[in-house]
This record gives sequence, structure tokens and C-alpha cells, in this order.
Amino acid sequence: MDTSPLISIIIPAYDRGHLIKETLTSVLKQSYKQWECIVVDDGSTDNTKQVVEEFTEKDARFYYYRRPDDYPKGANSCRNLGFEKSTGVFINWLDSDDLLSEDKLAAQLELLQHSHHEGIVFTCKWNRFTGSTEGIAPKQSHINRAFPTGLDLLKAFDKKASFFPCHAYLVSRDLIDKAGLWDETLLVNQDGEFFTRILIHAKEVLHPERGMVYYRTPQTEGVSNFQNREKMESSIQSWKRIEDHLRQAAPEADFPFLEHARNYLFEKIGDRQFLKEHRDFFKKQFYRRRLWPRFVRKINQVFKT
Repeated sequence: MDTSPLISIIIPAYDRGHLIKETLTSVLKQSYKQWECIVVDDGSTDNTKQVVEEFTEKDARFYYYRRPDDYPKGANSCRNLGFEKSTGVFINWLDSDDLLSEDKLAAQLELLQHSHHEGIVFTCKWNRFTGSTEGIAPKQSHINRAFPTGLDLLKAFDKKASFFPCHAYLVSRDLIDKAGLWDETLLVNQDGEFFTRILIHAKEVLHPERGMVYYRTPQTEGVSNFQNREKMESSIQSWKRIEDHLRQAAPEADFPFLEHARNYLFEKIGDRQFLKEHRDFFKKQFYRRRLWPRFVRKINQVFKT
């Protein structure tokens, strides 16, 4: 009898018929065989269902569910429903347009022989892609390593490396039970808020030398997030919650990525009136903006003399 732990791969999908076949194929090719793959359809109007059923018909490890009408619409709701349906000891969240290398799961679970199941988060190397993944090597980063706790990884996030994509993580089920499921009210940065809670509770972060994931670079989504007032509001709310989580868990610790996030939002959000409405959140950014003209004038005076 195979005693290898079962991994549940959970995929929310909406109108991904043109991309999800490649994603599911990357799951099917995993060298680690003890997995189930749960696809939750968010009400697609294209051929997503038909594409997924090609996989469910040939491999019993694939499951297809359609989000019930009484569940809120959105990827987070689908992820939470997928978790309810899952039975794995470990959970791998995967978006319907992203990919796993064939050895991703095997490489991560090989590290289990040196540890236990509870309280573990695995990460792995990753990189972006747009079309083919051929020839794409992992990003080089100082966070591509193990950490004693999840808080230590959170402290290491900074301007140069502020996140892992959600499918780079492999999370023990007990951690999700402790940290809670995805926040269905957030429209932007849901993964940042969710994995902050996960890492706060993580007793250990393991990182294999091999295996990676591929993150499909969105073509327009990042721009629309900063032109849509509702999404701008949701983004700020996500970062306020992240900061609250961290201050409660480690009040005296320094988390450089928090200020980097503020700077990034302040530069990207084009609606200046909206920024003024959130002046308390962007206090340092407004202060630096006031000082900058004075600094420039002083520099000019120095060079004139």
C-alpha cells in the first residue's frame, strides 16, 4: 500500500478553455503520482467544462465542480469550495493559466524525510512566462532557501523579492485549518493576504533545490487594477489586513515589504483624489512628496553657486 501523502491541487477557473488544458497537462505529467486535482468552475460561458471533462474521463484523479449559485462569485469562493471537496494532507493552489514543472511536487515532498507533516510550508523556484516555457530558468533570489519559520520568510521579503506565486507553495492542511480560508471579500492581492496568514502560523519553510513553477504574465490585469476604484480600494484593504496580521503576530519585527507595497501603490494609482482619501495609509509617501521639491531647489542652488 502506498503511504505517500495525498496532495490536493485546487484550481479555480473562469472562461479558461483556451489555456486550462496546458495547466492540467502539467498536473498530469507530475512524477509524484499521489495527487487529486479539483477544478472549480466559476460559471464559465466558454468550453472550460468540456476541456476539463477530457481529463476527468481519462483519469479519476481529476474532478470537476461548478460553483453553486448560492456561493459568491469569484476565484476565492471557488478555492474555498475546492478545499471543502479536497482530502489531501497537503494543498497546492494553482491558477488555471499557470504551470508546474514535472518534478515540482516530488522535489518538495522529498524533503519530508527530514521533517514531519504538521506546520510545514514548502516553496520552490519560479519565473514568469508569456507563451512557451522552453529555456526559462528560475529567478535568482535570496528567498530561494529554507527558513526556520514562516515569519522569517516574511521578514526576508523586500523590494527585490516580495512574494512567491501561489502555486509555488505547498501547504500542510493543518496550517489552513489554523490560518483560515481565502477572504472572499477581496478582489486584489488575495494571495498576499492569505499566505501572510499561512506563513505566520508556519513552523518551518522548506525549499528544494530542483523543481519550479511558471507564472503566466497577465497582459492587462495589472493596469486595470489601478484604474478601477473598487479594485484600488480592495488592494489597500488587503495591505491593511496584512499589516494588522503581522503587527499582532510580531509587534516589534520589521517587514520591509510593507513599505515597498505602499510605495508601489502610491506610484501606480493614478487617481490623486483617491490617494488623498487614504492619506493616513500613505502618510510617509505624501510627506516625501512635499520634501522632494525643496530638495531639488537646494540641489539647484548648490550647483548655481
